[in-house]
Amino acid sequence: MDSAPAFISSMTNGAAQQDGSAVAFEIQTNDGKSHPFACATVDVEKMVSWLIGLGVLADQARKSRGGKPAPKSQMTATPVPVKQVALGAGQGPGEVAVAFDMGLFDLAFNLPQEAAKTLHTALGKAIGN
Repeated sequence: MDSAPAFISSMTNGAAQQDGSAVAFEIQTNDGKSHPFACATVDVEKMVSWLIGLGVLADQARKSRGGKPAPKSQMTATPVPVKQVALGAGQGPGEVAVAFDMGLFDLAFNLPQEAAKTLHTALGKAIGN
């Protein structure tokens, strides 16, 4: 019996329950199977943060073995609407925490001070200040 995990090939049929209490979606895997999932809306942040954390661990593992950063053409992001943004002290010295209000949950990121300065400059240019 092969114990290798199936890889995600696509995600489809995403929907929110009418009362907003949960979301549901399907994950298709490279073995041709479709797997339905659902989770409470309050748990979406935990799932997203967990996956981002795993991605950070994978990046650290690649770099520790001398891996190069992924080419820009391979880095993609889908913009999602944000209701509000809050800034605060980061988790470590010289870090800035940026929290995004996504509606029923928040996503937060720790930025090194230099990255926060770059973001500040870019936002100033984007809004004409």
